[in-house]
Amino acid sequence: MARRSLLTGEERRRLFEPPTSDREIATRYTLSLEKLDWIEERRRPANKLGAAVQLALVRHPGFGWTGSQTVAPTLLKFIAEQIHVPPEAMSLYGARVPTRSAHHAAILARLGLRPFSRTDLRLAIAIAADAARSTDKGGPIVEAVMTQLRRQGVALPSPDTIERVSLAGRAQARRQSAVDLLASLSEAQLAALDQLLVNDQQLGKSALAWLRDLPETPSALNMGALMERLDYVRAIGLPPKIAEAIHERRFDQYVREGAIAPAFLLGGYSVGRRRATVAAQLLDLERRI
Repeated sequence: MARRSLLTGEERRRLFEPPTSDREIATRYTLSLEKLDWIEERRRPANKLGAAVQLALVRHPGFGWTGSQTVAPTLLKFIAEQIHVPPEAMSLYGARVPTRSAHHAAILARLGLRPFSRTDLRLAIAIAADAARSTDKGGPIVEAVMTQLRRQGVALPSPDTIERVSLAGRAQARRQSAVDLLASLSEAQLAALDQLLVNDQQLGKSALAWLRDLPETPSALNMGALMERLDYVRAIGLPPKIAEAIHERRFDQYVREGAIAPAFLLGGYSVGRRRATVAAQLLDLERRI
């Protein structure tokens, strides 16, 4: 089964790949005198250029050079011209893995970073979960992981690892938001939320579908229908304050999902997500009625 995609193609290019425009390349990859001096310590042209490219790509987007990665000609030429080495020298750099590894380690040390390890997975997932408290969008979550790891002195793992921990963090945030939203509800209230998705023979549809079907035109008959729905919602007794237990944007997302997802689709959600979505929908219906 294919892994769920977290990022769009454009987001993946923006976050994980070097820029391609001349202006962005100049902004990101102009080498300071200090860095030029460090690069000049290498004797061979290939090592100078390879170290310079590694340094540039560790700084942005943050992953260094893998050896199999193709460096865009425009970027390679820009870096090579600064150190007065022909771009073709890069083809000789990839042959010596120990040299590449030594350069990479030296660059991390210069930048005050340590390699990402398995023990950092929990940290990365926690960062992702915190970012996902207010959004399901992959771009902001991944960006938060990358930014916070660097701030804490941790070199970035592979893009694949970053996406995986971001997905795990988002799933964790979703579960926790449902727990927090439902925490104060009684067993009877939770059972009432479940019952809303069951088809009611008298209504000819689920109670949730009936509640959503709000009459729009003003009339005495429609006012009666609205009051009937309001009484039904209030009988379940969800306190409006439970919405304050989670981030406003997360609550709004539950409301949006609850407004459009049919009962059979909601029935396929996990128990916590299903109940949280229905609860948010009820609170929104009560407010609108």
